[in-house]
Amino acid sequence: MSGRAWKTRDLYFTRDIGEMTDCCRAPIAKRAGVKSGISFPIVVDGRVAGTMDFFSLETLTLTPSRTEALRRVGVLVSQAIRAHPRDRTAKGKRAANTAGHE
Repeated sequence: MSGRAWKTRDLYFTRDIGEMTDCCRAPIAKRAGVKSGISFPIVVDGRVAGTMDFFSLETLTLTPSRTEALRRVGVLVSQAIRAHPRDRTAKGKRAANTAGHE
């Protein structure tokens, strides 16, 4: 699932993970009782940095409005990661180090 979200750079949903014949984790998930799954990419600075994957023991159906809401969650998480203070601190330290060597 995450590979599909990574490749398409879009949310991927499967109603029945047991039907995914090309997913190496599907048989294990099915044995564990997992029914549905969703994965969405985390995009930072135009690159996929990872995915967030969620699974359900119930069979789910996504409506178009829920699908769009989940896409927005992916965008919000991506924005939050991009704006994380640690990133700004590292950039600030680099700038200070560079300024001291001029």
